[in-house]
Amino acid sequence: MVVSQTRLMTSMLSGRFRSALGPLMRELKLYGEIVKNRGAKPRVMILPSHDRQVGSSLLRAYNIADHLAANGWATIICHKSLSRQARQRIAAAFRPDIILIQKSRHPANLPKHYGDTPIVFDIDDADFLDPAQEQRILECMKGSRRVIAGSKYTADWCRQHHSSVDIVWTGTPVRAAPVRPQSGRAHIVAWASSGPHRYPKEASFVLDVMRLVALRRADVEFRIYGDMADTGFCELVEQFKAKGVNIAPKPYMAYDLFLKSLEEISVGLNPVISVDGFGAGKSFGKVLAYLDAKVPTISTPNVDHPLFFKDDHNGYLIDASTGSPEFAIRWAEQISTLIDDEMRRERVAEAAREDLIAELSLDAAGRKVDATLRQALREATPVQGQ
Repeated sequence: MVVSQTRLMTSMLSGRFRSALGPLMRELKLYGEIVKNRGAKPRVMILPSHDRQVGSSLLRAYNIADHLAANGWATIICHKSLSRQARQRIAAAFRPDIILIQKSRHPANLPKHYGDTPIVFDIDDADFLDPAQEQRILECMKGSRRVIAGSKYTADWCRQHHSSVDIVWTGTPVRAAPVRPQSGRAHIVAWASSGPHRYPKEASFVLDVMRLVALRRADVEFRIYGDMADTGFCELVEQFKAKGVNIAPKPYMAYDLFLKSLEEISVGLNPVISVDGFGAGKSFGKVLAYLDAKVPTISTPNVDHPLFFKDDHNGYLIDASTGSPEFAIRWAEQISTLIDDEMRRERVAEAAREDLIAELSLDAAGRKVDATLRQALREATPVQGQ
């Protein structure tokens, strides 16, 4: 018994040591970076809410840090495991000219913890609808020189509480390798939503659309992606089959493989019907993958879609509603038109990819964040929270 208790205590102490060692090593590594960047200007300290495994922190903190570092900034980014005290020690050693707080969800992500250092606060979605986050978000805005919002909906809410709000859409990496042209692609239509069965309104609408397409022509294959062992996903596949749709479900796959699979697609569907609550704060999501893979896309004219898509230039905007059959008819007609016009598909897809690089790439997002940070540094006025 004594031996077992000793082993248990040793195991517990070892676990505690390892859990404390990780943050300590990360903090020490940052001091090395501070020494390397000594004297460099301007200096920005970035405080993500999560680590690289969470998409918003990867794209809006870590990747932005890389862009800033490549464009003249001395950059320090704090891992989520670093405590408030550790972050304060790092700030005291680094003496940043400005701090970028990415979301309010980390306990240490409040401006009051960082003295008089100018703050820019980044909020990419509708976290303010969460009662547990609303007051923290308001506090972050009150203590910030400028606010960065991830969508128009989020920006409109922020502007009720702060006078300096910029919209920066979440940027995505864009592959440098050549993308397969539309010429020669099979007649495949995709709805590339992640877990499509979890979006019942959209699923019902797409079911109506593809049923109409199947009635018109037998040469179109339909593709969705999901967990092949998930009962809800499998039931949705069976619903499409029951409507006569030639469906070819695909399993989840690594993102690079997913992009390659989209290079087989002729038309991509992106209906967004559920725009209440958190859905109203959506930006572009899986449509970014369509654009990178040169897939002409049909979307709904809500959320931020009308700010990017222009009909028959870089995509198509058509209303969608489960209670309005005429919308499903219009989507089906547009799909059929695109299937039959390879040159139009290539023209629209090429324009969309160029606009992706110009407006929705990591480089585009990085330039906008860079401009916001520099503007905040130029402003001599005090904090502008209202």
